[in-house]
Amino acid sequence: MARLFERIAPPTTGPQLIAVNTVALAGKLADALKPALTIGLAYQDRFTLAGVQWEPDDPIEPIQAAPEFPQPMYAELKKISVDWLLPGFSQIPTNISTLLLSTGTMIEAFMVGLNHEMSRELLWREYPTDQRGSYFRQFWDVAGFVPQPGETIDPDTLTDITRIHTWPRASALGAHSPRPPAPGSDYLVLLVRGDLLRRYPNTVVYAARAKWVNGKREIDDPAPNATDAQIAAVQAWPLFSGLLEPDGTFFGFRLTVPQVKGGGSPSGDPGWFFVLQEHSAEARFGLDEADPAQLGVLGNSWNNISWGSLVADAAALGALKTIDLDGQLPDTTQVVDTVTTRWHADQGPGTRGSRSSDLAYITFQRPMRVGIHAEDMIK
Repeated sequence: MARLFERIAPPTTGPQLIAVNTVALAGKLADALKPALTIGLAYQDRFTLAGVQWEPDDPIEPIQAAPEFPQPMYAELKKISVDWLLPGFSQIPTNISTLLLSTGTMIEAFMVGLNHEMSRELLWREYPTDQRGSYFRQFWDVAGFVPQPGETIDPDTLTDITRIHTWPRASALGAHSPRPPAPGSDYLVLLVRGDLLRRYPNTVVYAARAKWVNGKREIDDPAPNATDAQIAAVQAWPLFSGLLEPDGTFFGFRLTVPQVKGGGSPSGDPGWFFVLQEHSAEARFGLDEADPAQLGVLGNSWNNISWGSLVADAAALGALKTIDLDGQLPDTTQVVDTVTTRWHADQGPGTRGSRSSDLAYITFQRPMRVGIHAEDMIK
């Protein structure tokens, strides 16, 4: 029976498997989905242009007068969503600073589309236009721009794109900025997210050249008698700035990644710091926070005075409500200062007879700054 069934059963063969070239397949799919091909094919059978000859504009013919809007358009874009400016912004941890790169290609694509739609709107409203005007050229907010020494502010060079009708036909998006940081480079952007700039909105933000000191990087401050050109060589101010609600602030610099990162050894380029600095004209007065390990201790400098210098123990610190200038603490007998050593009024250890000017000098809080090197924010 087995031999009988073998003779009458039809022959069977399994499916033949053929290896797929995934690279070639991906290339074919990408070519087939190109808008330049698919859109053209979609309209090819719908329209017939008979006897129409395209006549390009005369390259030396001036364009018609067109309105111009100086408002920074990044503010309008973020109204739609902050993610259009910085995808994943909500996932960035708070109370941090980091460096980003703006994308000139995206900005110019957005500005071209914006100007195109404005041309359509003007045409619809019967405004006399040849649709070649550049109505919007400002993407970033440059209100806080600080010119270089001897530089004259030209509003035309502070825009983000040159006039669109002047773009060469063979040029690529991202190559039409009137003020690029370097050929083919995008702007370096410092992003600070958190409570710092919301609590201190007048914080001064700038970039400072670094220098090597004993194998470590320090801020290369200009000399007190430095010229404007010498200061400009070691400091750079933001070209533009803006807000990303609810707690993000960004500052764009005309610097490049290789510039700010520098080399990793003392024999190389020290790079740049990004500095957050208290405003020197906003005076603050007060005492430092108490150090539980230094209660009752002052030393020989007023810079060391804190609330803990006024009490002998933690219980007294918790009960401290007012400052007694006739109290036994702080002990100011060791303080050495060329301006004043008077803290106590009529009694107490140390120089007596203090006045309001003495206390203002003693409690004056020197402006602080924080410098973060670019290498710590670029990995």
